[in-house]
Amino acid sequence: MKSVKAVTVKDVAKAAGVSQAAVSMALRGSKEISAKRIEQIQKIAQKLNYYPQAAGQLLRSKRKNQIGVVISAPDTDSMAHSGFQSPLLGVMAAVCYKEQIAYQLEMHHCDSSNPSNLPHQIAANMVDGAILIGDVGQEMYDALAKRPTFPWVSINEPTPYSVFMDITGVTDRLLDHIHELGHRRVAYVGGPNRFLEHRLAMQTFERYSHTHQWDKHQKSDWTHCFESQENESHAAQVQQWALKVLGSDNRPSAVVCHGDPQARSVAHVAAGLGLVIGKDLSITSWGSRVDAMKTWPNMTAVVYDHEQLVVAALDMLKRRIRDPETIKPHVQIVNASLYFGSSTGPVSS
Repeated sequence: MKSVKAVTVKDVAKAAGVSQAAVSMALRGSKEISAKRIEQIQKIAQKLNYYPQAAGQLLRSKRKNQIGVVISAPDTDSMAHSGFQSPLLGVMAAVCYKEQIAYQLEMHHCDSSNPSNLPHQIAANMVDGAILIGDVGQEMYDALAKRPTFPWVSINEPTPYSVFMDITGVTDRLLDHIHELGHRRVAYVGGPNRFLEHRLAMQTFERYSHTHQWDKHQKSDWTHCFESQENESHAAQVQQWALKVLGSDNRPSAVVCHGDPQARSVAHVAAGLGLVIGKDLSITSWGSRVDAMKTWPNMTAVVYDHEQLVVAALDMLKRRIRDPETIKPHVQIVNASLYFGSSTGPVSS
């Protein structure tokens, strides 16, 4: 098989009609050349699929087991309040410490001002491979496709190399629990649907509702997907929805919430309406076991096995780094579990 010659700074300089020094200055954003020239050179470098190697070579000469951890988040507040990302990062730190794996954490939110559409640690070849947490955007997946020799593994998104939670199976088990308690008037709130996990959970709920004839009792606004991020505005939107749905005389007896923030917002509205949670209204959540236990009331919830997700993803990544030619595309399914709290109970007569 004919090898592909790596693009060098000399190639970029020739294509741009400038010196190699000018290319180096442009790629590090130096103020010694004009912004227009920087933009021109960066576009040519991107077109030629060129990434500076010096940082990666220096780092590799000094460190072992250096991987990247790239998380899909617009800011630290969104990351810290996520029932999926925040505990996953805590487990990632603990497992990497135990296995003596050095890592770099970087948030990535696709931005047209980023010429490579890649996080800095990958674009600059500072890591040997990367774990991608959440949906990092199609632009980044397209950019990674241009670097077929770079090993990476995603968590909870459908990519050729990924570790994914059994969303359909655990959602079915949660809905079975609600059904066994006698509930037939069931509402659902979830989203954003740009995440496959949320799409699958909602599809499972809709299928289950039809199979068990819940849909005969449901109103059109009882199933709702919010596309906004989990922030103050999102909480207000969920509360408005809950007030409309629960404030009606013909209200659901149970609400399935895909996320701790949604569950807390629905519980807040229910309490304000004088409903006793677990008796007048059952609420289920989705996230970490700790969040389910510390939320008032104790939430019945789908809980992630964060450790199993991290261990499986790291194992797949290490195998890709060691044997890139032999490891074929693979999706590993990880089980989730249910935590039974006091927020659910038999349907009231």
